[in-house]
Amino acid sequence: MYASLDRIDLVTSEGTDESHVGVVLTDHRAAREIEAAPEVSVLFAMTRVIVGRRALEQQGKRVVRVRYAAAHEVPSFLIEALDAVGAELDVGGAVRAVGTAARSADAIADEAFTALAARVARRVGLRDPAAVLHALEAETSVAPPRKDDDEAAYWTRVLELMAVAIAVIRAGQPGVWAQTPRTEVPFGFVFGPGRTMLPSNRAQRFIERGAEESMFLLVTSVQEVARGNAGLPVLPTLRPRAAAIADGLVWRPIVDDEAAPVIAYGRDGENTFSLLLREREETSPEALHEEAMRNIAGVAVEIEEHRVGELAVLAIAGSWFACEKLVDAEFMRGLHARLGAETLVAGVPRRGVLVVADAEGAPRAPHAIAALVEAEHARDGTQSLCPIAMLVRDGVVVGALPLVDHEEEGDADRGD
Repeated sequence: MYASLDRIDLVTSEGTDESHVGVVLTDHRAAREIEAAPEVSVLFAMTRVIVGRRALEQQGKRVVRVRYAAAHEVPSFLIEALDAVGAELDVGGAVRAVGTAARSADAIADEAFTALAARVARRVGLRDPAAVLHALEAETSVAPPRKDDDEAAYWTRVLELMAVAIAVIRAGQPGVWAQTPRTEVPFGFVFGPGRTMLPSNRAQRFIERGAEESMFLLVTSVQEVARGNAGLPVLPTLRPRAAAIADGLVWRPIVDDEAAPVIAYGRDGENTFSLLLREREETSPEALHEEAMRNIAGVAVEIEEHRVGELAVLAIAGSWFACEKLVDAEFMRGLHARLGAETLVAGVPRRGVLVVADAEGAPRAPHAIAALVEAEHARDGTQSLCPIAMLVRDGVVVGALPLVDHEEEGDADRGD
């Protein structure tokens, strides 16, 4: 399916080494269908190749071939895009080897996003980029596309929101589109001294949540970045360990378990949160951590009590930094006291949410919370953080629990 940006159609073995694999991506559209949406077709194709290769390489595989299998002849612009990302084209079994693209993938993406913004402007009948973005957000809010219902419509709207938002920003801030390893749509907007904006994350959140995640927040964030962030307060941000390493962040572990999140740091502005990078940050990691811990202690959150069977479960929310209260030892000690619990089981399934319970408050309490955390993590893709639960003693995380064994869970439920 040409619009399945986060899935691979087929993985093949290449040679005798099991780690050497090939990727096959399919596209059954006729040339006229591709030509009707040239910018989206180019961005879809390059995304599928880049993301598919990246996913397998993260599993330790060596991708030796990516083949784009088309049912019909494709336009020359799509051939150029595939060539730029190192994919060979297979049309009805006739394979065209990868050559040397005349332009880079970044240059092709930049042109495609620019042309897509212009296409949206023509569709809504407006010229001013900000007015176009207002119209596109209104159109999206009335009938937000759902990924499970129509992948093509969903990802097309994500790309349109990205393109138009950056068109607004480009009116006052020069920059270029370029590949980034951090998002499902692997292109970001690079501006200023090596800064990269990732509008695909915001676009997905806007589709899912509406006005509170408006693309216009990106515009004001650029203005904040332009003013500089040296005087802004440092706060902790929990991140998956692999992401913190890949992004070059300043970070430290919460607990010695690779499945657990780690503490990274950023400077918090009115509309931005600028992550701190190891190669650029001059303040020592120790000093950053001390400041971040002082500041997270002052973050106010809301605590609601719920019941999961016999178990009292506290849901901590009400702030973007609610899940970071997990590393606020005094706050967590207060939860020990509230629940009368020596050991807590806690989880941060997604941004802005921390769940806590007494680890001995009911039979199989850790198992119940672990299952809850895993389910919450799975249902909120763009804001998902950590699928596992952790144990807390004296306000400090001391260990991580494994993912729930659902087969064992089913056996227990049957009472066999």
